Amino acid sequence: MGEIILDDSFITYRFAKNLVEHGQFVFNPGERVLATSTPLFALLLTPFYLLKLDLFYAAPIINMVFDGLIAYFAYLLIRKIFPHHPLLILVIFALLFFSDSRALRSSAAGMETSFYICLILLLLWLALRESWTWVGIVGGLLFLTRPDGVVIVAVVFLCHLLQKRKLPLRSAIAFAAVVSPWLIFATIYYGNPVPSGVWAKLVITQHFNDPLIKKLRLIYLPFQDFPFLIGSLLGFAGMVLAGCRSFRERRWSMAVYPAFFVLYNLSMVLPRGSYNWYWYWAPILMVVYLHAGYLIAELTHRFKSARVIPAVGLPLLIWYLLFSYLPDETNWLKIRSFNWDAGVEVLSFWIAENSPADSTVMCMTVGLPGYYSNRRVIDPLGIATPELLKNWSAKENYNLEALRRFHPDYYISYEPLDEQYREMQNEYTLTARIPMPMSLIIKQETFLYRKNGLPGPKEKILNFIP
Repeated sequence: MGEIILDDSFITYRFAKNLVEHGQFVFNPGERVLATSTPLFALLLTPFYLLKLDLFYAAPIINMVFDGLIAYFAYLLIRKIFPHHPLLILVIFALLFFSDSRALRSSAAGMETSFYICLILLLLWLALRESWTWVGIVGGLLFLTRPDGVVIVAVVFLCHLLQKRKLPLRSAIAFAAVVSPWLIFATIYYGNPVPSGVWAKLVITQHFNDPLIKKLRLIYLPFQDFPFLIGSLLGFAGMVLAGCRSFRERRWSMAVYPAFFVLYNLSMVLPRGSYNWYWYWAPILMVVYLHAGYLIAELTHRFKSARVIPAVGLPLLIWYLLFSYLPDETNWLKIRSFNWDAGVEVLSFWIAENSPADSTVMCMTVGLPGYYSNRRVIDPLGIATPELLKNWSAKENYNLEALRRFHPDYYISYEPLDEQYREMQNEYTLTARIPMPMSLIIKQETFLYRKNGLPGPKEKILNFIP
């Protein structure tokens, strides 16, 4: 735990930190920008920072608790929805879900994903119990955890409408009561209740506009990865079976997962851009792997034979063990979980200890320098500095435009200031070059530039240039 570095987590940590230290729920103190898309998770982490805990280590441990609750709520739902062999379904789901690098890395990196999925399962369980007031309350919390949580809330409301022929008004009122105070506060405080990251990702993904078939290929290509191909194929088949059965028997509770799967996919692929950030797809993994277990359980029940379990389960178990023990250089799933931002972390610590307190730092990954350097951070992608989004709209060199506009004191980059940055070469001096051999086949370098006249490093850190 605490060994996987994901910059997006540190954006959330920075909000919790600034709320404790400055009394401001912002990324850069004094700048009212809603740079986090998970305000509820940031607030959840605040008491832990108040206890002087480093959230880099605390958040993954908190996620371990939510991972346990995911298994618990999944089992409650399985017993309600799927009639046969609930324990077998749970084992297959847990085996696949908690070993998938996309879910595993999100949890270990301190992202809000585990909390988000836990709320989804709790919401569905409350809907099956017809506790509609609590459905609205949890649905509101889900929306405040991630804006796309509104998709599962809409699916639950739709299934209630089909089943009862009326909308769940109590849930709608409770949902509005939970989200309205935040929307009002965010509108007044930030000027806009929509997180800046939502706008930034919409603009950025439009810059990489892909046809629909390529988007789907990018999303589902990881399902071809060893060892999840069989599990995903079983899951897709299980969803078809569950959907047909729910329609035939008018059991709309079984249709919730397939409907959520379809609507969530549409919400991601229909916009002009592509959303290929893996943590957005963890809820999809939950649905797919639950239905993989459902299909195996149905086959076991219909054939009245326990031989189905080892026939399908044994290969999954072998693949899981291979996934766990293969060397990193030969395991593509593990290669993808290497710490791309480790160099940025090292440089952020150096800036915190050696630069003036009023220094400004520019970096494409803003979370780490924000959380560890305690300096104002310029974000060329526009999440923390939304006025720079127009650089993406114009498809210009966004780093160069940000350097021209803000002239930061320090610039952390994954590429050198080459010929396209010629006008900046006389203003900045290369201070550090950190090679990060990620694996036998992946290399990564991080560069630190400082304005001429500013202090440089007194001691070498990795490959610092004196």
